[in-house]
Amino acid sequence: MVKKVRSAKDIIEELFNLLDDRQKKVIINRYGLENGEEMTLAALGESFGVTRERIRQIEAGALATVRATAKNGNIDTLVKDALQRIKKSGGIRKEDHLLKDLKHFSSDSKEFLVNFANQIRFLLEISGDIFYHREDEVLASHWHLSETHQKKAKTFLDGLVKHLKDKKKEVLHDKNFDEFFQEITKLHKLEQEVAKHYLHISKKFGTNIYGDFGLMDWAEVSPRVSRDWIYLILRKAGKPLHFEEIAEEIRTIRPGAKKTNTQTIHNELIKDKRFILVGRGIYGLREMDNLPAGTIREILTHILKASGPMKPNEIITSVLKDRIFKETTILFNLQNKRHFKRFPNGTYGVA
Repeated sequence: MVKKVRSAKDIIEELFNLLDDRQKKVIINRYGLENGEEMTLAALGESFGVTRERIRQIEAGALATVRATAKNGNIDTLVKDALQRIKKSGGIRKEDHLLKDLKHFSSDSKEFLVNFANQIRFLLEISGDIFYHREDEVLASHWHLSETHQKKAKTFLDGLVKHLKDKKKEVLHDKNFDEFFQEITKLHKLEQEVAKHYLHISKKFGTNIYGDFGLMDWAEVSPRVSRDWIYLILRKAGKPLHFEEIAEEIRTIRPGAKKTNTQTIHNELIKDKRFILVGRGIYGLREMDNLPAGTIREILTHILKASGPMKPNEIITSVLKDRIFKETTILFNLQNKRHFKRFPNGTYGVA
């Protein structure tokens, strides 16, 4: 059972005892302590009818007072708890993970959703013992103990990205990510759990709609345009699909794609050389196909040149494994004496 502690809200109210009303309002709005929305210096200056610089001065004075008050031990329990969690994860911890760790400092469930993150951020920042990194293009928002810890995490993540860059097939299709992850973890002399926490803060990795994990640079993990989604769907299906079926699947799984035009998808299938027509309106992936693109005659020629004379039922089986044709169409084309000949033993070959 978790020991009862004072909530972040109560701690903040206590720290605010020596502040005047204007100082309280500035800090509350700068950090979004009530509604979770942070205000800029300019916006607050306009609200109070003073300059941006004057708001900065009020904020600086208020923070100095709050930090002095905090030395009395008001935030010690919270900071100690947070430090233990962050140290355990290698000096780095993703913000939402730490918030879950510290949820016993929330005064109620509704507050946890609205402004709890802002309250925790304020209290940990004034402690001076833990440092906050706001979300950017590369890293998710997280807490760290020092620049050294952060550099160690970045070095590991850069090494992992470099190692995986040309291993898309092995990671996505052969499911070998764990093997590569362990290799790099050992190379950097990290504990497995610490390496996982480092991975959590990276925005270079992600999971697609089907649960496949890999680099966000890979279109199969982060599909952006229609042809990316087509490729992903055909790859996961492992078999050819009708263009209408592909369009419907895109409308189902792609965010904001309710109005995806079926003809647009058909056009992409025709234009992109990664896709191959295998039957009426039915397309597959060229990389998963064993036959060349072309007419039934060209396909029959390819099969018979590769395998030599074959019986009609063997030819039909070979064609239908990768293409969708009527058996009568296959047999009819075999009668074309300009291209095929029938041997006395009933087999067919190239003329």
